[in-house]
Amino acid sequence: MVHIPEGGELTENQKDIYLGQREYLVPVFNRGQTLNITYLNTPKSKNNPSIWLSVQKKGVKVKFSVPYNQILGVSQSRAVLAGIIIGIISLIPTVIYTSISWIAVVIAFLYGLFVQIPGALTIKALKKIREIIGG
Repeated sequence: MVHIPEGGELTENQKDIYLGQREYLVPVFNRGQTLNITYLNTPKSKNNPSIWLSVQKKGVKVKFSVPYNQILGVSQSRAVLAGIIIGIISLIPTVIYTSISWIAVVIAFLYGLFVQIPGALTIKALKKIREIIGG
């Protein structure tokens, strides 16, 4: 809390604290649950922004992970890998059963341009199915 004397104004340091500090109270988690907090900021100085974390419960593990590129909420590398696997499975019959080769090439090229999207959607669908089945 920023204390301002009666009739006084915020100092520059108090403004920095008020505008740049957030406090969160997170309830107790069950095993395996995680909390993800993502910040997008632009520092006002050349110093890198810092995050300070205080854990009040004994035995809680804190792990910082660098954010990776995502597409539709799924890691980009996982989405690409899943998309490639789906593409191989679905494009082989297209190549085999298409009599005009340039049509198969155009389909494969267009799929290759957007390979991340079917991969990400498949991963999200599998997570949803697992969530429905497993609770």
